[in-house]
Amino acid sequence: EQSQPSKTPLDGHALVGPKGFVCIACHEVGTYKPRNVALGTRGSNLLALGERMRKPYYIRWTRGPLRVVPGMEMPSYARP
Repeated sequence: EQSQPSKTPLDGHALVGPKGFVCIACHEVGTYKPRNVALGTRGSNLLALGERMRKPYYIRWTRGPLRVVPGMEMPSYARP
């Protein structure tokens, strides 16, 4: 099953921005580059992520990044 696309690009901006999960603290999005982030801890570019990553893997990754890549410096978004 494939999810419906966002109503607007602003939905995505809200999710990755300061009022959402704050992904932009470490990840690039398009031409945006986070400031004051060491090159070794900078995340991948999130632009068009849905075209590069399968949904089940994305959900597994965001729920427990350390289970996918031990030592990964990324917070988990799983709720108890």
